[in-house]
Amino acid sequence: MVIQRWQNLLLFIAIILVGLSIATPLASVCSNDSVSSTPIYVYSLPVLLILCSAIALLLVVALCRYKNLKQQKAITVMALVLLCTALIIGAIIIAVVIPGATPIWFGGLSLCVVAALCAALAYRFIRKDINLLRSYDRLR
Repeated sequence: MVIQRWQNLLLFIAIILVGLSIATPLASVCSNDSVSSTPIYVYSLPVLLILCSAIALLLVVALCRYKNLKQQKAITVMALVLLCTALIIGAIIIAVVIPGATPIWFGGLSLCVVAALCAALAYRFIRKDINLLRSYDRLR
């Protein structure tokens, strides 16, 4: 299988980044003696785990729908909305729900930010391909 379009490569990178965000820690909580800190992972928070799994599944479906650009575009938009929702929920959990949590800057949330950027760029390339195909149809 050869990846011929940029949006497919970007969607693939976004899938990998969302998968990695599940396995990397979001934040760390210092214990009472403040010598050791306990990391908090996405898989220990069920809301974020379900959301990130749904995002990864949507991105896989969008990657597989490479022949139908309109469906690929719609699925990518849904994944982008869910990525933004996951980022907001993750920030709320770190800031409000878990007291004393310090975010890990190169952890799960930053990987989700990069995945959202990749998905947004993929959306841009999908839109560009749709416009190119429309222009070719006008020339016929």
